[in-house]
Amino acid sequence: MDETSVCMFQGGAKGTVLRSKRHRGADEPVERASLAKKRTCLTHCGMICDRSDLQPLLPQVIIGNCATFLLRDWESLRAGLPPNVHLIRQKSAWNNVKVCVWIIGLLHSALRGHLEHLQPILFLDACRLHLHRGVIAACARHGIWVVIIPAKLTWLLQPCDTHAFQRYKAYLKSACQRRRAQADDGALSVRCLVESICETILHVLQGQKWTLAFDLDGFGRQQEEISMYLQRQLGLNGAPMVASSRPSEEQVGICFPRRSKVPYASLLRPFLVEAPVSVVPRGYRLLAGVGAALGPGPVALGLGADEAAASSGWRPRTRAEHRLVAALTGGLGPARR
Repeated sequence: MDETSVCMFQGGAKGTVLRSKRHRGADEPVERASLAKKRTCLTHCGMICDRSDLQPLLPQVIIGNCATFLLRDWESLRAGLPPNVHLIRQKSAWNNVKVCVWIIGLLHSALRGHLEHLQPILFLDACRLHLHRGVIAACARHGIWVVIIPAKLTWLLQPCDTHAFQRYKAYLKSACQRRRAQADDGALSVRCLVESICETILHVLQGQKWTLAFDLDGFGRQQEEISMYLQRQLGLNGAPMVASSRPSEEQVGICFPRRSKVPYASLLRPFLVEAPVSVVPRGYRLLAGVGAALGPGPVALGLGADEAAASSGWRPRTRAEHRLVAALTGGLGPARR
């Protein structure tokens, strides 16, 4: 998933400006458009995958502000949308945490019938929005694995940027010019722009197979099909040897921008097997050291807690930790306040 900006002014294509033969020596004519139109943009949150049969199910979300998506036109704009295309009208046309969490929920709902035999993996670039704990938590809640594209390498490793959006923008410009040619005033309305985006989604994002894009970017076939261009940019002499073991927090931190907090536990949450959790008696205080000793998942309360702590190499040192271990094994009544 990645975002791309779609401007209301889709000019610059051939055939949009006519020049009279009488003004051959005059300055080159330009296409006139208001400054407001050149600054008005929508945000398309696009998704592609390596399965052409699942691509039509992926949600495509178009975000516009209240000045672009007028309230009087709102229902008519939504009337003719394909089932996987969604419009959002809000104060800003930028994506935000709330919208991103909602999009992840849409993705989970769209793939609900395939989750028994497929594991969804979501590629996100390292912008602050995608690294927000609410977004990471939403992915973990829906069982979606997250792969963070390293900071400053989106242009090189993100399949949407390397293969999809260039074709998307080229087709969109042509689709908009066709609709301008059919309009009486030659202007591109918001409705025509939305229709052009839906047409582009159908013919480009859903009309292409993106398996090769993921392979060339190093996300398939164990990096065997990585492109020569990518190898030159990264200084490689062949397919990189990547271990299948769990990466350390330091290794994961390399993908994040400097001075950013790495949500290491949240990223690994979908891979951890959660044990059943029982009710904690009132007055007990859970210590982080005990929780880490009892396993990689959530703290499992009940019998065998002391054996689990001993097997992990952890030993209680303070009186509070001794009381907690005794409480987890059922050897202590409710603690005093």
